[in-house]
Amino acid sequence: MTSDPRYSAFDLLDVPMMVFGRTQVIYANAASGKMLGVDPAHLIGRDAAELTARFMPPAEAAASTRRIDKIADGGGSSGTAWIRLGGESPERSIFTRSTDGFAPGERIHLIIDVPAIETARRLTEALARGSQTLHRARTEEEVVALAIDVLHAQGVSCSSLLVKGDELVRGPMRYDPALMAAFSAAAGKFIAAVNYPLSRFPELIDARPGRPATFHPDIFDGLEQLFAPEVVAALEKTVPHIPSLDAPIFVEGKLFGILLAVSAKLTP
Repeated sequence: MTSDPRYSAFDLLDVPMMVFGRTQVIYANAASGKMLGVDPAHLIGRDAAELTARFMPPAEAAASTRRIDKIADGGGSSGTAWIRLGGESPERSIFTRSTDGFAPGERIHLIIDVPAIETARRLTEALARGSQTLHRARTEEEVVALAIDVLHAQGVSCSSLLVKGDELVRGPMRYDPALMAAFSAAAGKFIAAVNYPLSRFPELIDARPGRPATFHPDIFDGLEQLFAPEVVAALEKTVPHIPSLDAPIFVEGKLFGILLAVSAKLTP
């Protein structure tokens, strides 16, 4: 957690996120620090003018500061913006989505890099709209469940595998009913009851926070790691060849689980 404990539920997000109380940063997650190349704790209490001067090209810094000041004075509303980073941070364009925080005058800003814009923009916007709901989560598993609900509302079938000792155990999931039925029929039992030994995923055992999600143009690219060949063969008869992705979930630097998403809408 970096500063304001009211926003600690967002520590799980591997998406850069900052919260402004009027024009000052009151919360910044680890991903935002990584994006800017600094310890996120050093961002707390910084004024918008200082941050834009430090991390944006001079020609754009003044305009961004005026935009933040306008929002702080009640002249702005929830929306999006394109911003070009520079200065002390690596130069690149980013896309931001802002929404109301948990108290008057506070604004939540979620940020993504342009290369991931097609999928990440849509999903990030959904998470931003659902931020008030995520805030009410009491446990890490509740955060995962609520995030899955938000993504499922965008037409993305999602499930999770949570680390329990030496196993990956099925956690919260929201699948399209037809997809759920197909997986359960092929596996010979309800898919939610299918668990896996963690040793089957050696790439995850040594994974570290910041490891990006893995995009699969075809869901079957990753199914062989989860199911026996005969199960995969059965799935090919009923499950369409659609994209999927898997993303590790970390809590306090330790692997907490994996988020699995399946949808024809997914793009790299």
